Amino acid sequence: CAAVVREKADLGVVVDPDVDRLAFIMENGVMFGEEYTLVAVSKYILSTYGAGATVSNLSSSRALRDVTEALGGSYTAAAVGEVNVVTKMKEVGAVIGGEGNGGVIYPELHYGRDALVGIALFLSWFAGMNKTMTELRAELPAYFASKNKIELTPAIDVDKVLLEMKSRYANENVTDIDGVKIDFAENWVHLRKSNTEPIIRIYTEAKSQAEADTLAERLGALRKVELARTDRLQKELIANISHDLRTPLSGIMGTSEMIMRMTDKADDRYELAQEIIDDAEWLHSLMENILNLTRLEDNRNYIQKQPEAIEEIIAVVLERFEKRAPGRELKVSIPNELMLVPMDAKLIIQVLINLLDNAVKHTEPENEIQLSVTHNDGSACFTVADKGSGILEKDLPYIFQLYYTSSKGSADSQKGMGLGLTFCNTVVKAHGGNITASNHPEGGAVFTFNLPMEDKSNE
Repeated sequence: CAAVVREKADLGVVVDPDVDRLAFIMENGVMFGEEYTLVAVSKYILSTYGAGATVSNLSSSRALRDVTEALGGSYTAAAVGEVNVVTKMKEVGAVIGGEGNGGVIYPELHYGRDALVGIALFLSWFAGMNKTMTELRAELPAYFASKNKIELTPAIDVDKVLLEMKSRYANENVTDIDGVKIDFAENWVHLRKSNTEPIIRIYTEAKSQAEADTLAERLGALRKVELARTDRLQKELIANISHDLRTPLSGIMGTSEMIMRMTDKADDRYELAQEIIDDAEWLHSLMENILNLTRLEDNRNYIQKQPEAIEEIIAVVLERFEKRAPGRELKVSIPNELMLVPMDAKLIIQVLINLLDNAVKHTEPENEIQLSVTHNDGSACFTVADKGSGILEKDLPYIFQLYYTSSKGSADSQKGMGLGLTFCNTVVKAHGGNITASNHPEGGAVFTFNLPMEDKSNE
C-alpha cells in the first residue's frame, strides 16, 4: 500500500501464492476491497457485453447482486466453495462468477478462479473509464461486512440450532443450502457451522460498519442466551435422572450379589447375575461421572482438596480395580518415599478408575496394564498405559471433548456415552493440573496427568 503512494501509481495489484485470488490497492494506498474485485469485473463484463447471469457464494457481498440487477442481469447465490460456485454457474449459464475472497471465474476462458484473468478484465475496465480507482470504487454499492462466531459445547446439535434460526426468521428471505442465510431488506446474516470446531460462524453485511457489527453481535447474543438456557436444562435433566437412578441401581447390585452367593458357579444363573452386576456397576460409574461433571461445571468450589498420601490413594484404586476387573494384570509403580499431594481424593480416585476401565476395554485380557506415579518438577505425575489398539492420530487433539466420536468411536465409548475422559480432563484441570493422551511406540495408549504438589488455589 505504501509503495503505491510512494511511486504515485494509479493502482496496485495483490495476488495470493496460488494466483487464484486477487485484490487491488487504490491510488491513495487504501485497499479497493477483495469483495469488490468480482463486483468490478462483473460490472465491466455486463456493461460491455450485455446483461447476463452472475453467481457468487452466500457469504459474498450483496453488491454483486445490486450491480447485476441494475444492468438487467440475474444473480444467483451458491453454497460456499469454488466447486459449488462453478456448478451453479454451469446450471444458470452465468457469464461471470466467483467468490468474495477475490476469486474471479470467467467461463469464456475456463471454469476456475484465476487472478491473471481477473487482472486483465479489471485493467480493461479501468483503462476505458478515465477515472481514478477511488472514483470507481465510489460508484459501486457500498456495503460493510462483519464476522463473529458462537462457541458451542460439543453436545449441542449444531444442525438443530441452525434449523431453529431458520424457523425464527421464516417470514424473511431464508436460504438453507449452506447453513442458514437470512436476507433482510437492508442487510443480511449468514450462519455456517464449522467442520472442525464446535462453533457457528456468523457473517453479516450492512450499509455501515456499525450496523453490520451490531447485527452480528445481536444474533450472536440471542443464540448464546438460548443455547445457555438449553444447555442448563439438559444438564439439570441429566443430573436429576442420574440422581434418581442411584438408589434402584444399588438395590439391583445388592440383590444380584446375593443371588450369586446362593447359586453354584456351574449354574447358568450365576453367570447371568454376574452380567447384571457388571452392567449395573458400569451404569453406576456413568451416573457418578455425570453428577460430578455437572457439579464441577456449575461450581468449581465443589472440589475439596486435602493432602493425601499417594500410597493410600493407589491402595483404594487397586481394591476397586480387582473387583471391577478380576484376573486382569495390573503392574503398579509408586515412589518409596512418602508423597503428599493436595487433591480431592474421591474425584482423583474416580479419574484413575476411569482411565483403568478404559485400558481394560481396549486391551486383550492377557496383556498387561501399567499404573505408575512419579515426582516430576513439583508435580505428581500419574500414568496409565496399556498394550491395546491405541488411539487414532486424528482423534488425539479431540479425545477429551464431551461426546467426541470418530470412525473408531471415542476412546471411552465402547460401552456408552464417552463421558469418562471428559470427566478426567475436567477434574484434573480443576486441580490445576493437565492431562494428555498419546500412543506408545510399541503399541497401546498412554494417559498421563500431573497434579501440583502445592495447593495454589487460595493464592
